[in-house]
Amino acid sequence: MGLRRTVGCLGLLGLLAAAPASAAPEAGGTVEVRVVGPGGKAAKGALVSVVVKAWPGGQFRVVRKEGKTDAKGRVAIPDAIPAGTRYGLYAAVLDAGTTLTAAYVWSGVPAPSKPIELAVAPAAELSIRCVDGAGKPVGGVEVGPAMRADAAGRRHVTFGAPHASTVGTSGADGLVRLPYFLPGEWVGVRMRGKGGEWEDRQLTVPTAKGAVVDVPVEGKAMPDRDLTADGDPRKRFFLLGPKPLDVEPEKGYGVVLVLPGGDGGEGFRGFVRERYDDWVDAGWVFAQPVAPAWVPDQTPVWPTKTSPLAGAAFSTEVFVAAVVDAIATHVRIDRRRVLAVSWSSSGPACWRMLSTKESPIAGHLIAMSVFHPKELEPLANAKGRPLFLLHSPTDERCPIAMAERGRDAARKAGLEVEWATYEGGHGWGGDSETIARRALRWLAARLK
Repeated sequence: MGLRRTVGCLGLLGLLAAAPASAAPEAGGTVEVRVVGPGGKAAKGALVSVVVKAWPGGQFRVVRKEGKTDAKGRVAIPDAIPAGTRYGLYAAVLDAGTTLTAAYVWSGVPAPSKPIELAVAPAAELSIRCVDGAGKPVGGVEVGPAMRADAAGRRHVTFGAPHASTVGTSGADGLVRLPYFLPGEWVGVRMRGKGGEWEDRQLTVPTAKGAVVDVPVEGKAMPDRDLTADGDPRKRFFLLGPKPLDVEPEKGYGVVLVLPGGDGGEGFRGFVRERYDDWVDAGWVFAQPVAPAWVPDQTPVWPTKTSPLAGAAFSTEVFVAAVVDAIATHVRIDRRRVLAVSWSSSGPACWRMLSTKESPIAGHLIAMSVFHPKELEPLANAKGRPLFLLHSPTDERCPIAMAERGRDAARKAGLEVEWATYEGGHGWGGDSETIARRALRWLAARLK
């Protein structure tokens, strides 16, 4: 999310949400939500907000409804889902004093919604001081909760502007207190100055009792730099981060290198920036190497030592090592926490780097990729480097059997391998992006 405006954060969904409903949607399905507290105890009287985006009659509409749970912790919200349409459903618990807890459900076909269970816990109080560019308190600023990433890495996200019941307004001291988060969590809030628009801020909740976080009313742009390694314009990369309000880790920032599939070019810059917002929380920067275009329509896109390209001045292995060194001149990094994300055309190059002893990459997420064992060094070289493989069973371009062979070979060589599948075929479809976030968290946990 970063410091972009709410519309930018939500992308197309935010724009669509702003479109007025020209007519009331036809009656449809009921949304059932159960809220439980610690120990699975029913949470009575919890405020549940439900937002449904749907396309009845081919026209986009948003339905917003709410209710409170009964003695069994349940609430049924009737006529929330229009009949005969695909839909997306946001359900959130918005009670002061309990953790912001939310779920998103997507149905690509008209179908009833299954009951949703949301588990809440007592929340701590986050104290925010709204400040101007000089660090002076600003009064009259509205602030509400927007997101929290829990200990398991799940993101609980609200839709659109904050619910009125959750919004606080800063006084002359600039202070606003939000009792929706837990200490140490990476969270998002939305804030709006007088006459302004809702904007997003992300920060880490302090662990010290009574601590106050200064949050600027005028947001600073997310650092997004166009750089080169070794002074060579052909070794071009984009460096994202650190995130505003992020606190530098004691041993330096972790790095996620994203080697795009397709043509690997600069056209993926926006996509990678969005992934930086969503796939990692505090303590990380993203870098996107731009695949050099040595010849028109080149194959391979990411040439390696064992899969060379005539006319290429350097291999992907050399390029990536140079990028990591270059990043370290701009941001203090923890070289033990350097991860790589690849998919499709970039996958073979990352398989290759996984297998080489001298690679600076400590862990890999490889998605929707082929597997060419003859291009690799012994996979035993990769012991200690975790590997997460992600593939769709219906991928016709890169059949899943190839990924399965890679998985089995890596495990046989003694690597720690996690495997996940998603629906939707070749590309970032289904719940693949949610899994990618989990994958990066899984990889990072093994590099501590």
